[in-house]
Amino acid sequence: MKMKRTSFVCFGAQGSKDALVYQEIPGREGGEEFFLFFSPGKPEQEPILRTLFREAVSASRLGAPVHYFSRFLEQFKALAASAGGEGDVLEGVLLMIEIRRGNDVHILCNRDAVIVHSDGRTGRRDSAESLNGFSEVPLGSAKDQRDLFRRAPEDTFSLYRFMLAEGEHTVILAPSSEFVARHDESLRNSVFFPSFEFPRDAGIDLAVSRSFPAIHWKGGLTEVASAPEERSASGRKRTNVPLVAGGLAGAIAVVILIGSLAMREKSRGPEPAIALLGAADAAKKKSSDSGRAAGPSTSGEREPAETERAGRIDLPEAWKRGFEAPITSSVRYYRGKVYFGCRDGYLYAFTPGGELAWKYRSGGGIGASPCCVNDRVISADYRGNLFCLDANSGKALWSFPTRSKIVSTPESSGDIVFAATTDGRIIAVRLGDGRKLWDRKLGPSIRANLAAGKDFVLAVTTDGTLVRLDRRGTIVWKTNAGAGVASSPACDEERDLVVFGAKDGAVHGGSLSSGARVWKYSADSAVDGSPLCGRDAIFVGSKNGTLYSLSFDGSLRWKRDVGGAVHSKPLIAGAAVFVTTYTAELVALDAASGEPAGEYRASSPIYSSPGTDGKRLYFGSNGGVFHAVRIGAPAAS
Repeated sequence: MKMKRTSFVCFGAQGSKDALVYQEIPGREGGEEFFLFFSPGKPEQEPILRTLFREAVSASRLGAPVHYFSRFLEQFKALAASAGGEGDVLEGVLLMIEIRRGNDVHILCNRDAVIVHSDGRTGRRDSAESLNGFSEVPLGSAKDQRDLFRRAPEDTFSLYRFMLAEGEHTVILAPSSEFVARHDESLRNSVFFPSFEFPRDAGIDLAVSRSFPAIHWKGGLTEVASAPEERSASGRKRTNVPLVAGGLAGAIAVVILIGSLAMREKSRGPEPAIALLGAADAAKKKSSDSGRAAGPSTSGEREPAETERAGRIDLPEAWKRGFEAPITSSVRYYRGKVYFGCRDGYLYAFTPGGELAWKYRSGGGIGASPCCVNDRVISADYRGNLFCLDANSGKALWSFPTRSKIVSTPESSGDIVFAATTDGRIIAVRLGDGRKLWDRKLGPSIRANLAAGKDFVLAVTTDGTLVRLDRRGTIVWKTNAGAGVASSPACDEERDLVVFGAKDGAVHGGSLSSGARVWKYSADSAVDGSPLCGRDAIFVGSKNGTLYSLSFDGSLRWKRDVGGAVHSKPLIAGAAVFVTTYTAELVALDAASGEPAGEYRASSPIYSSPGTDGKRLYFGSNGGVFHAVRIGAPAAS
């Protein structure tokens, strides 16, 4: 099987002008792929990098990558000398030159940069050493260049070689390990990268302040004839695309659009378990795989029974509003207002008609969904601030600094508010004044939402450990599913059941009272979406884009392809179940049979779970657009 062409994309602050990018595409099978990315660390470095960039683009490859890299280092020495040799010329710079022939890849980069590799099939994220045959190639620069700058070329640059491995992989070059850790949530959840990229106007962006390159490939290995050892640059067909990151989208979009048009003619393959970067896969939906087999309720009440048929549902747009950052927070409708957080750092309250009621500025981006109780709205931000607002006015009532990033939704039980942090703690504070009651470390990290009842709070850590605590913070029981978990647990106290999905491709059902596993249902891929326990069934989506309806004993009722990865929690309204997808769709299905009932197309991938007031559905998108969609019967013809 042939390897799909390697693809490149550069991400960063929208409209930034800090990157110089160039790409050549092989003109024939076995040709050479060539990619450059230069990003200055400070403004005074830009003239030097522009000169070096022009030289690098115009230089011949001299028949072998190592020859080209040797010539590039000589150019760098000359530029360093002309710059006066004061300080490190590349301090803070992000620089990558990639040359690929067949499956053989060489990368030259500045040594301070960090190469991160994500295996999309296994979900493992690791250093570049996990790549097939990864090794460092000695540069062999002379030590007599130290008079030009603080570090000799062999201390400034690193040259690596590896083979394109079979499967699905993403490699990014980041400024530092601290950069990767700080933007981990954004890298994992802002966009996903199944098979090809979208241009900038798709609304995809990352909440980072630096541009950085990513390389993605997908497919199986193929033997490609070696390229001739001596060949001039003029002897190859080129797609010459030099650009600056302010106009980056236009040039990359040319390459991207060609790939995306070709991909639309092919059937959609499985998406990776975890990907660091990417865009929604807009390939055509798979054929239906539906058949019977032997967001959360906004009011807090049990969902209605699915006794009626949904029929065809019209989903016309009621209104939409644009924002400066992605909206991954799910929506809460509470007492006449619609509440949601945005990564621009605001918590918003809108009327059902689309008028802004108020907005509250927090200390950082908000990915957590709000919790509404007793005329209060409680949420948290990426800087770890847990805060409580008056639901009517938006006035701050109290704030508690957890000192660790929060991405999961706070929960309340009686007079206690529970919050989970990405360093693996649950913190309990008083609802009335935000005073801390207790703090308990449970695992490496908690990213899934909590579940709380009258006398318990339930948390699941990223290593797959499910923990039940009482209101005093005492651990009642804990159990491990044996796989990473991003899915939030759903509880049914009447049935003594807790349900959650895992990256092992299974939906797990356990006893809420004891933690013992009761059943396990194997899905078609990782289950990162959160389950919904309705009155008659459980609904949950998978990474491969299948929505499942399960009985409470774990048996399959029906399954239906919804066209894209599901990272959200389904919602039941009337006789229909609604779910959002990473292919930018809101899909309605008959809750009893799984038959399609309607769909609404958004402008960008959707991570947010929908909310409803009974007349409209509300959800945000990664492109920073908030949507309100009416629920109605088809218009008369």
